[in-house]
Amino acid sequence: MAQSKIKNQKSKIASSSAPIALFDSGLGGLTVARALRRLLPEESLAYFGDTARLPYGTKSPATVYRFARQCLRFLATLKPKLLVVACNTASALALEKLRSDFDVPVIGVLEPGAAAAVEVTQSRPPHERRIGLIATEATIGSNAYPAAIGALDPSVVVIGRACPLLVPLIEEGREDTDLIVGLVLREYLAPFLELDVSALILGCTHYPLLAGAIQETLGENVTLIDSARQTALAVERQLAATGARGAGPGGGTGGGAWGAAELLCDGPGTALRAAGDAVSGRTGGPADPGDAGDARSGGALRMPEDHGSLFRDPWYITRLARRWRFTEGDPCRYFARRGPRGFGR
Repeated sequence: MAQSKIKNQKSKIASSSAPIALFDSGLGGLTVARALRRLLPEESLAYFGDTARLPYGTKSPATVYRFARQCLRFLATLKPKLLVVACNTASALALEKLRSDFDVPVIGVLEPGAAAAVEVTQSRPPHERRIGLIATEATIGSNAYPAAIGALDPSVVVIGRACPLLVPLIEEGREDTDLIVGLVLREYLAPFLELDVSALILGCTHYPLLAGAIQETLGENVTLIDSARQTALAVERQLAATGARGAGPGGGTGGGAWGAAELLCDGPGTALRAAGDAVSGRTGGPADPGDAGDARSGGALRMPEDHGSLFRDPWYITRLARRWRFTEGDPCRYFARRGPRGFGR
């Protein structure tokens, strides 16, 4: 169903050289950016983190839709060929409405995550097809994951639990070795140990950053399901269906050349470099606050420059957007007034 809807938007695709633009309420969507970078290294990426207004998981559906629409409107000014809602909460509450709002195809992370969950359970007998789900309060309340999984395989039982403290802890820069993180995870995950689930859906793109601690808490017999790679595969299918695969600086597709990448946020950016380290598998400490520059003056923020980093030198340009000063509640109007220089170009 999801794939057929993607194909129906074939005529809306922009040129192959246009970027793939994605957003999340904060840093979590970088896990999707990492998956895209690994699968489609020649594609140019534009990532936006709505760090000024996170978390989305405690907000109403109407507010989540409004925020998500504003973020996509801003990214649409970059003329992307594809928009990715790299946020489970926004995918659960607003994806269908967002798809109708834009002429560019819009892909979410929930449907790929549900498909991955069903795939994991197929090798198990029906009575063992019990999987856990951790997500934000809004995602759990939407019942979107059980509905999507049930549509694919009604025999799968989904047991969900909201974990509202995890996103703030991750945005603070706490890692999976942090003592407080360990205590919070043991509290949240205890029911899944008692219910003997075979798999656990990480129903928020922030949560893979704590995958090590989650796996340690649950044990090796529980499979962790991360929708990031499945989302990247959905993007790949969309681009292949429309002939819109990009070419990196070296020319050609899949030839080892890396596309450009741009990283933007609307709030303090000091945690972004640390997050770049985390999603790249690096173990360094938090970045020096001075690395991010002054958000009010539009200072540049650069990601790590080693080969393991998310955005690889020299074909990336990272920018720190000036702090949004919301005009009538819509940040896009601020940038529209200032023009391209408003976000550091």
